[in-house]
Amino acid sequence: MKVVILAAGMGTRLGKLTENKPKCMVEVNGKPLIQYQLDVLSRENLEVLFVGGYKAEFLNQFEKPVVLNEEFDKTNMLWSFYLAIKDLDEEVIVSYGDIIYSKNILSELLKLEKGIVVISDKDFLPYWEGRSEDPLSDLETFRVDDNSNQIRELGLRPKNLNEIQGQYIGLVKIDAENLRRIKSLIENDKVVNNKPVRNAYFTDLLQELIARDYQLTAVPVPGGWIEVDTPEDISCDVAQKRLEKIIEVNYAN
Repeated sequence: MKVVILAAGMGTRLGKLTENKPKCMVEVNGKPLIQYQLDVLSRENLEVLFVGGYKAEFLNQFEKPVVLNEEFDKTNMLWSFYLAIKDLDEEVIVSYGDIIYSKNILSELLKLEKGIVVISDKDFLPYWEGRSEDPLSDLETFRVDDNSNQIRELGLRPKNLNEIQGQYIGLVKIDAENLRRIKSLIENDKVVNNKPVRNAYFTDLLQELIARDYQLTAVPVPGGWIEVDTPEDISCDVAQKRLEKIIEVNYAN
């Protein structure tokens, strides 16, 4: 199993923090953002593969393989994902490069051995309310079948909070069979969720899979993660409180 960390983006919303470094290298409480992920993954002896783009040379210090998306400024996250997996034929974990999560979340992800497994935050609302004056403007739809936890909709613009039963955190596990099917879809169709694959988000892929009746299983977790899109995502009280708990869990003796 490989862990594909998508870290090609420029992180323009972070302003001066990413003028001279990629988004994943922005410091959070004195440590590069990506280091928190690597510390968790190393405990499970999982093999990491980066997708770099903007200032990708910073990733070399971690001594992990790096797939380069040379068109990072013209393409989107799905294309970075495809560049990483086009020659792979094994189970993969896909992680956004701008998140920090607890080892408990990784354990939950690894429990299910088959299929497409998607981590969702069931305690998302207080977190978003602490980050944004208008949470609904930034949240995405997430609907599941209550009896099976199969995802019915993901990543669309919600009209109200009733359309949100959790929030996708940017962490997915895909078994080898489904990975082969996804590669074929990308290579042959070249469009997902009505967008060219080069310009689509990873959530566009997930919604396309749902529309094609793929089985995506939601694993709800009670917080235990943060994402970093803006400077306020680092400094706000709700993020700092979550981070304190993550550090306590991840680095306890």
